[in-house]
Amino acid sequence: MSTWLSDVAQLHFLRPWWLLALLLVPALWWWQRKRVRQSSAWRDVVDAHLLPHLLEPTGATSRRAWAGMLGLCGLVFSVLALAGPSLRKDIRPLWQARAPLVLALDLSSATRARDLPPDRLVQARVKLARLLRARAGGQVALVAFAEDAYTVAPLTTDAANVALFLDALSPEVMPMDGHRPDRAIAWSQRLLRQAGFEHGAIVLLTDHADAQDMAAAQQARAAGYRISVIGLGSEHGGVFDTGNGLQQARLDATSLRKLASSGGGRYATMTTDDADVRALGVLDPATEDTAAAPGETLSSWRDDGVWLLPLVLLFCLPLFRRSGALVVVLLCGLWLPLLPLSVQAQTQTRGQPSGQPPEPAAAAPIGTWWQRADQAAYARMQAGIAAYRQQHYAGAIAQLSALHDADGQYNLGNALARAGRYDEAIAAYDRALQQQPKMADAQFNRRVVEQARRKQQQPPQQSQS
Repeated sequence: MSTWLSDVAQLHFLRPWWLLALLLVPALWWWQRKRVRQSSAWRDVVDAHLLPHLLEPTGATSRRAWAGMLGLCGLVFSVLALAGPSLRKDIRPLWQARAPLVLALDLSSATRARDLPPDRLVQARVKLARLLRARAGGQVALVAFAEDAYTVAPLTTDAANVALFLDALSPEVMPMDGHRPDRAIAWSQRLLRQAGFEHGAIVLLTDHADAQDMAAAQQARAAGYRISVIGLGSEHGGVFDTGNGLQQARLDATSLRKLASSGGGRYATMTTDDADVRALGVLDPATEDTAAAPGETLSSWRDDGVWLLPLVLLFCLPLFRRSGALVVVLLCGLWLPLLPLSVQAQTQTRGQPSGQPPEPAAAAPIGTWWQRADQAAYARMQAGIAAYRQQHYAGAIAQLSALHDADGQYNLGNALARAGRYDEAIAAYDRALQQQPKMADAQFNRRVVEQARRKQQQPPQQSQS
């Protein structure tokens, strides 16, 4: 008894605005009584105040009255069910088997320095390609920074997809030259937080840091994100061309060690093998100390409104005659918002799917007749993203082509770029920028795709005999 009382004490409604529909019940009850009274054939012959004293209620009149009352009861229980009554919480284990990793690459003009032959940028691309190939699972993202930071590839379990962008990265695709590791740290932290990760690792590839960068690393560490650094360059330095003359860049290992220490991570100078990334401990996500603690759970209130459906159907049984069938259809139609969009069970980590995602066609129902336009658009967006993550770019393009908003066109541009259709990708980015001119990710990706298109159009170099 005490358990039942405690459950009742926790009763609340997940969608309480539906309870406003109960205000219609008195009006419907009055209308039903008036309709039953007016159905008598004597109403035009005998005064209305004498009818109750002169006539015995007929069977048909009584049946209509009872049917109306039962219909009102069914309406009441339907409204209560739509309001989402909840008595208890569902407790589910929160499993995060692989810690996420964000790689932040310095794309300032100093990456053209030649102290690491042929230059720092080429060495950084090779290093990232090896890291992505050697990393044992887990989600990974790529960020590029100079004066500001931009997302090259969002968090994904497909490291090979991230590696596709490496060859297109250069200082020329950045809108403004500069060196702001603090903004790269803040941007990477935002990516992890938006994906639902409370912990994660961030690895910066750069050549020096200052007090502002160390403060950003301390803030990220306090938020649960670890900052590690790979030193890009050498201590004797190298020259690079800025367009205004030659300058020299040197590796400041001391400041980078302080940056890594401030972020609770590790520092390693770039090497020609995998010793540096192994020293950082980012190749095996299962061993990273950012993994979720065993036994961590996630709770959410259960929607118990579905258990009222048998009562609604029971009260509606007498209405399956004549015009009352219309009422049944309307009452059953009220249940459609309670039906799930997909009956496919999904297991997911914090913010992102884990394991093998479903086939794009089964990711979400498209064009269901009872969906609103925004619901259908959202379902189509999710189906396109699911196809994109599986590298089914043709399926992603087919789904995203029907979305004309800025986000839809931006995602369409990404899918077209991965499919090698660079001209169409640039056109999609342009359509997104027409609607949101300040969409930084679309601006950055457009420059990356333009760079890739120019490289594709360059004639192959002929070997000299």
